[in-house]
Amino acid sequence: MAARGLMPVTPTLLPGDVASGRGSTMSTPIFSGKSLEGFLVVQRHPNGPAFTSSDLEAVAALAEGVGGILPAARERASAVPASWLEQDLSAARDLQRSFLPEPLAKNSANVKVVTEYMPAHAVGGDFYDFFDLGGGRVFGVIGDVSGKGVTAALTMARVSADVRRFATDVSGPAEFLERLNNTVTTRMADHRFVTALAVLLDLPKRRWVFANAGHVLPLLRRSTGVVSRVAYSSGPPLGIMPHAQYQEEVVSMASKDILLLATDGVFEVLSAPRRPCSTMGQCQLTELVSSAAHDIAEIDRQIVATAQAAANGRDDLTLLGIQVGA
Repeated sequence: MAARGLMPVTPTLLPGDVASGRGSTMSTPIFSGKSLEGFLVVQRHPNGPAFTSSDLEAVAALAEGVGGILPAARERASAVPASWLEQDLSAARDLQRSFLPEPLAKNSANVKVVTEYMPAHAVGGDFYDFFDLGGGRVFGVIGDVSGKGVTAALTMARVSADVRRFATDVSGPAEFLERLNNTVTTRMADHRFVTALAVLLDLPKRRWVFANAGHVLPLLRRSTGVVSRVAYSSGPPLGIMPHAQYQEEVVSMASKDILLLATDGVFEVLSAPRRPCSTMGQCQLTELVSSAAHDIAEIDRQIVATAQAAANGRDDLTLLGIQVGA
């Protein structure tokens, strides 16, 4: 008989005790492999007949069956939340992509537009947008919310909505960033911030107009193959300083110009040992854009191929490329 307070680890029959009001009792352990999972205990009414050894054998067989199915039951139970999470993240990924526009097949400036969005996880904090303002004027925006994952993605969704509110109702990129910053600053609940870069291509005036909020510099490739960084004049990232001021930088536009806007994830996948000309892959990106065919689609293809080869551990990666016609 087991010591007081302990259950026996073998099938056991205990007689009833009328004085204490306890009927006949059977107990049997439940094992899963060699692990003790618990006990199956059955007790009869005090006035009922006593359990027999045949009853005990039946209960022991039941306990053995329960122990046998426990591993599969646990595996299925753990798979259900995982499956739900996978489905939920997939839906979130699709929803987030719906915030990002498809490249415009036609626009009043007749420019070619390519875009890429490759979050490090199911969802991410990068964003871009592109607007045809009419009359040969187009407006592009790219940005990067600090951090990764779901929290960055929620912030990205909120900022993207504000981008669309302001982009077609401002005088230019500087005013756009100022209004966006004022909104983001009042809403940012933690220490997050957003880097962003806005560009206006004004075809009638043959110019690019940039404003930068702490974002990585875009690359401008001329039809001659010369590549330069632009938009050096930068104000603070969005969400850090209320009422921040941003300056516009104007660069002349030439036929067949290619402008590449990117987030810092692009530099990370291209990074190599530091070179004298740059850090964080900026030199490598410049070399890639310089050596590629003069076609924004081909430049995009080469960058994406490099990113896919270095998919593990990379940051969110986003591209917005614009190519001017003849």
